[in-house]
Amino acid sequence: MKVIWVGLFFLIVFFMLAFLMSPEDVSTISESQRIHISGKDYLFTYDGSDILINRDGIINRVNFPEEIHILDFDIGDIDDDQVDEILVLSKEVGSKYGKALIIFKPIFIDEKISLDIMYTNDLSEIKPWKIEVCEVDGDGDKDIFIGVYKSTLYYPGMENRPFFFNFQDGKLVKKWTGSKVRQAFTDACFVDFNGDGIDEFVVLEEKDNGEKVITAYYWFGFGFIMIGESKTYEKIESIMVTTIEEKEYIRAVIEKQNSKKIILQLTDNALIERRKP
Repeated sequence: MKVIWVGLFFLIVFFMLAFLMSPEDVSTISESQRIHISGKDYLFTYDGSDILINRDGIINRVNFPEEIHILDFDIGDIDDDQVDEILVLSKEVGSKYGKALIIFKPIFIDEKISLDIMYTNDLSEIKPWKIEVCEVDGDGDKDIFIGVYKSTLYYPGMENRPFFFNFQDGKLVKKWTGSKVRQAFTDACFVDFNGDGIDEFVVLEEKDNGEKVITAYYWFGFGFIMIGESKTYEKIESIMVTTIEEKEYIRAVIEKQNSKKIILQLTDNALIERRKP
């Protein structure tokens, strides 16, 4: 029996050492994105405290300033300079809403990537909770979606609102600050269903009885028109865009703990569950 316990002890120690000594693997830390810097694409991940950028197999760890606590972030070339900026919603520790928008430009210094703060804006009054870079109208200028929690003139109750901006002449400019979509929503993402370079605005809406429905909208002049919705679900925790065989779909997380999810596609003005081929 002692031999078994001694062997088990050394086996546990071996695996612990192997874990601690193994090189960083960006594919297992978080979901990866592509970031474009100086004419080249790199693999970008965020591990909860630092950025990891994979440069041809060499992983650069880039630190955010210690005083910045991240609520949400996204990547995109918002000023059309062929470099993807990193848009961060910072927050106070323990807060569910953001405090400021901070835009970083990644730059090379002595063959290492550094983050240069190019813009900041205090957004604490509108309580931001989500940020995404998108292209909703096909004009070639990236749009910035910020989900906020506030009241409006005609809807005085506190509720999530869809705000859209552009980045022009070094500052954030309002594009469309909507009061509501069809009904209250808890999450949003942007999906180019047909590959035309224009994103549909996809929203996780909540009915009065608490049931969830996913709805897709498209930009029309100055606002959004619904083009399709899913069936009603008892529970959906979040939605995001996912790419399968170079085509974009919606990934809806039903239960995060059990990794239960569904994939939705837009077909005949309806969001239907995609069957596995």
